[in-house]
Amino acid sequence: MSSTKLLFEEDGITLSSYPSGVFMLVLDRGPNVFNPFIVSSISSAIDIVEEALHPKSLVITGGTTNKFFSNGLDTEWMLHHPKETSPMIESLWKLLARVLVM
Repeated sequence: MSSTKLLFEEDGITLSSYPSGVFMLVLDRGPNVFNPFIVSSISSAIDIVEEALHPKSLVITGGTTNKFFSNGLDTEWMLHHPKETSPMIESLWKLLARVLVM
């Protein structure tokens, strides 16, 4: 009998692992818009996956209550933090690159 293990949980973002080496990252924060908080939380979860032994795989999903996986960048946050927008976008690019080479 296989069981999942919760490895990370932070405000609607969870990472679970299965004995088969599959990791499940669930983003369940409403519209799942990218801002510094969600980028940091996902990055922390990815740290855990990167440290795991091979073979492994990562499935990323938008959760069961979301209509979309993500609605993109958090434009509301960006309007209120114009000087911090470029560094946030750069950190998102770096996060996406980590996922792609995993």
